[in-house]
This record gives sequence, C-alpha cells and structure tokens, in this order.
Amino acid sequence: MKSILTFVMAVSFFMNGNSQMWSNFECGMVGEVWDMIEYQGKLAVCGNFTQVDGLETQGFALWDGTDWTVTMNGFDLGLKMAINNDTLFTAAQDSSTVNIYYWNGTSQVQYARKYYEYCDELISLNNQLYLFSSLNQLQIIKPDTIQFHEYIDNSGPPIVYKNNFYFGGCFTSVDGVYSPHFVSYDGMEFHACDSGFSGGSASVQEMVVFNDTLFIAGSIHTEWGNPGNYLVKWDGEDFFPMNEEPDSNVYYLKSTDDMLFIAGKFDSIGNTYTNNFAMYDGTEYHSLGYLNYGIGDVIKYGDMVLMTGITVDSVHYGPIVQFNYSSSVKENSEITVQVKVFPNPCSDNIHFAIKNAPENEQYHLRIFNANGLLIKQVHDMNVIKTTISLQPFNPGIYFYEIYSDSGSTYRGKIIKSE
Repeated sequence: MKSILTFVMAVSFFMNGNSQMWSNFECGMVGEVWDMIEYQGKLAVCGNFTQVDGLETQGFALWDGTDWTVTMNGFDLGLKMAINNDTLFTAAQDSSTVNIYYWNGTSQVQYARKYYEYCDELISLNNQLYLFSSLNQLQIIKPDTIQFHEYIDNSGPPIVYKNNFYFGGCFTSVDGVYSPHFVSYDGMEFHACDSGFSGGSASVQEMVVFNDTLFIAGSIHTEWGNPGNYLVKWDGEDFFPMNEEPDSNVYYLKSTDDMLFIAGKFDSIGNTYTNNFAMYDGTEYHSLGYLNYGIGDVIKYGDMVLMTGITVDSVHYGPIVQFNYSSSVKENSEITVQVKVFPNPCSDNIHFAIKNAPENEQYHLRIFNANGLLIKQVHDMNVIKTTISLQPFNPGIYFYEIYSDSGSTYRGKIIKSE
C-alpha cells in the first residue's frame, strides 16, 4: 500500500506543477465568457458578464490591448460571434428566442430574431451569414429574418474549410448523398468525402482546422477500415493518419495559427505521456495536465493565447485564461531536457535516453506496474541509454518515473506487448 500511495502522491505533484502554464487574464470581469474573436484589431468577447475592469456592460466588450469598450445596449447572454462583410455579428439568447445583433461602434443593434431556437454556431461563408441550431438545422440569416436552409440529422456544428462547410456526426446519408459520418456542403449541394468513416459505432465528434489541414476526431478505428485511430487528417481530397496517435478518444479540438489543443479520454499520444490534455506545436506534443472541464474557445491575440474558463488539475481559471507555455517550449526546445523511451510498445527490452541532460546531474529510474507497485529500480542511469528487460513481466501497461538529484521528474507510460 505504501508504494501505491507514494506513486499516486508523486503523480498528483507532477500534475499540479502544470499550473504555471495557466494564469487568469486579469480584467475584473463579473460573469462568464462564451466566445472570443478579433475584430478590427481588438479582442471582442461575449457572454453573460455584467462588468469588466470596473465598467458596467451587458454581455459584450472590446479590448484594444489597453482599454475596454463596453455598452449597456447589449444582451443578457451572448453565445457566438462571426464577422460578415466587415461587420461583427453576435447571436444572443433570450429565453427560447435567438437574436442576431450587429455592432455599430457604440452599441448592439438587433438584426434578426427567431422564436423557439438556439444557436450552436454562427458562421460566415461567401459573404453570407449562417446559424447552425441545436435542432441540426443550417439557417440563413437575413435582415429581420432567419430562414431554414438545410437539415443535417445527428450532426454537430459545421466547420468551414477550403470554402466549404464540413459536417460530422452519426449520420450515414445527407440529402441522398451517402457519406457516413462526414460530408461537405458547398452552399448548394452535399458531396461525399471519400468513403466517409465505416464501422457500426463510428462517429465524428470534433473538427478543427490547423496548418491548412482539417483534423477530425471521433470513434474512428483502423480495424473498421478507417485511415487512423481516434484522430485523422483531411486535406480536401484524402484522409491521412496521424504520425502519432492518441490511445483513446478525443473530445475537444481547438487551434490557433501555431498550436493545436487536444483533450479527451487518452493519456498518451504516440510515445509521449500527455495525460488527457495536450498541445501540438507542429513538431511535438506537450502535456498540459488533466483537464477536468472542457475547452470553450481559444484565440491568439497579439502575443497572448487566451481561452475561455477551464478547470485543469482541479484548479479553475477564468473567465478568461492566459496560456503561458508555448513560447518557452518553442524558444527553449533545443536545450530542454527530453526523455526518450523506445521502442514503446516493447516486447522485451525497453531503452531510456535523456537528451540535453545537464552536466554532473544524476538521474534515477523507477518502474511501476498498473497497481502502482515498484517492480524495477535503477540508480545513476546512463543518460545515453539505459536498457531494462521486461521479459519476466506479463504484457500490459506499466509506468516509469525518472527523477534527478535536483528534483526534476519525468513520468510516462510503457506498453509491454505479447
């Protein structure tokens, strides 16, 4: 029992160490932020907040990097924003009615409304403003009216990629077009995307554009004939597997121009132990801790990466959160200590190498089984390569812990195959 408690406490300490990545964006906001967008060089935010930086407002504010612009001619709950024809629009909720407003520079002006409706997404495509509702309906927004346009059964909100809508969900056909769980729409017609995703339990749960590629997460498996597991890429013509795949479901995908945020049920991506929350910088995955509460919105404004409120490692941040990790990762990537574990999965021997280890620093290794019991221990590792035989142990999941005399600790998962 002592070994189990020691291991759990060590993991808890490791996760809490990720708190330095997150800090509250200090703006004196009272309430919650639901959406963020950059508009004419300013950060626009909407939600149910009533105050920002000591100023009273009504669900909407703009920040120019120094000062806030507010309005009392706003709304109780701003849900989503989009820019169409250089005008900032907001979908706001009032009981069972969705209202579309536009910003005239000083206040919010009502543009259209629809009763018994709710907005899941507000989208601009080809100078036309669309609303995707909770009833799986794509609707066109025009002055004073919101008109039904298309119905996509069992679909999540669409995403715009290469001038087309893409829908993902649990459907098999849309408007007579067979394209299981993933289909494109050009504003006039639906189009099949290769052969879609096969398998009786297949589905698409989340999509995001990153590095001019559409990333698709869902119940996707190669054993069902799909191109990858849990997370795949689409370039507009073909599917591609990830070079390194998560080991379980992905539920959240968000991106900026140089960062992809991934969260879900997984705890590793490829050979990198990530917990269930990771950032991909285009080269490597970096653990962000344990995400208790999902990602709402992410935006890069100037040099800052901002998110709506999240809970990481049981600590809540918000209403706006600043992510403080990526710049140090990029600037110091060549001097950061890196632990390499290979091959993983392994059948017998597994090797550990420590790259960029400081001179005169001693490292030590411990390996635990899935119950947290210590099964192997090495003092004063060879940082170039330390080889451990797992031949006596049963196939399954094991955990390693590498720690230095100065207090640095690195942990991850090992998979021993048959």
